[in-house]
Amino acid sequence: MVPVIYDDWRHVPLERKDLIWEAIKQRFTLDAENRSYCMSTVGRLWRSHKTRLRRIIDCCKKQEIQEYEVKTSLPYTGTRRGYARLENDMKMKSAKPSSVVRVDVWMKTHTKELPLIATDMIFNGITLMIAEGVFGKMNVPDFYPSTLFVHMPKDRTRMCLISENMKALRQKGIHVAEIKCSEFSLTPNLLCRVPGLSQSISQGLFELIHEKGFIDQNTYMRNDGHATHWKEALKERKTLLSETNELIPHIQDELNLVFAYHDIHLTNL
Repeated sequence: MVPVIYDDWRHVPLERKDLIWEAIKQRFTLDAENRSYCMSTVGRLWRSHKTRLRRIIDCCKKQEIQEYEVKTSLPYTGTRRGYARLENDMKMKSAKPSSVVRVDVWMKTHTKELPLIATDMIFNGITLMIAEGVFGKMNVPDFYPSTLFVHMPKDRTRMCLISENMKALRQKGIHVAEIKCSEFSLTPNLLCRVPGLSQSISQGLFELIHEKGFIDQNTYMRNDGHATHWKEALKERKTLLSETNELIPHIQDELNLVFAYHDIHLTNL
């Protein structure tokens, strides 16, 4: 008796609610005091019915879209708001609304948007540092720019993803290259790069790290700075630096760079 075209039970005309109330009274013995409770119950049941109906419709739409995507190379990428609303949105955003036609709306709903990395302009080239394999999550167009990956071979997971991305880009005829940032050895004076750290302290830290076995015979870090317990060893050697010294985080960063697992510095390139 109440169509589902109404957005809210409160928008249902009073005349229709009166008809519902009269139909209820024909089945049950009720007085006017019971009307408020009965009508609120009807409203709740009506909303529940709309919810169930919406689930059925959404399920059918999803199935239709999936079947359509199987049949076409241009899958539907729009929302369930429909073409009419999308067309209205496009006209509101356009400087010349009359120029928006149905073809534009169709193209909008069948084209995947580029990620933020390439939406503002078409680049002549792009560099992706510490890449996360983003090409597996987006549609790479044929006009995608030449790409340079900068990564650390020690990070095996990302290196595999980058290899797959490079292969996919090359198959589309896109020029791609990579720069591998490898580890380098720790030297007695390397930590002098930290502003405010003297040469004597740098050499003392090198001797401490070497003494504790944190570096191998070729002075390469065995683990990255986070996994190396050099701070605990520093507490034992109180003559070098206090554990609260403001240079400690910067020393930590330098040790991370030496190991070359999750930090890159311009000197690596």
